[in-house]
Amino acid sequence: MQELFVKYFSELFSCLQPIMSPTIRELLQSLISIEDNEALTRVPTTEEIRDVAFQIGELKAPGPDGMSASFFHKCWSIIEQDVVSFIQSLFFGDEMLPEVNFTNIVVIPKVKCPETVAHFRPISLRNDDS
Repeated sequence: MQELFVKYFSELFSCLQPIMSPTIRELLQSLISIEDNEALTRVPTTEEIRDVAFQIGELKAPGPDGMSASFFHKCWSIIEQDVVSFIQSLFFGDEMLPEVNFTNIVVIPKVKCPETVAHFRPISLRNDDS
């Protein structure tokens, strides 16, 4: 059954040719200033990373490892250096662990009594808190 869903939605959401050519990109107007871009791409401080980590609700859905935000809040004094180093390393172009970018796909029915794969809508459950 899983293979049927994978095949159906893979074909539905795949594209043989890119939708946006470089010519179209050149026509798009930039909506962000150079200053804002620099602020958004600078390496976050330890305090900024901690603030974001503690804004996550303690009982929000856990990641694939089973750890909820409660773990990070309660163990912050132990894991802070590793978490901060990892996040900051991403801004220096270090390679991200593939596991961090996992996405779980779940299908929910679009109709009361679904009978075909087309009667389901996929939703993604990202392994991040964005």
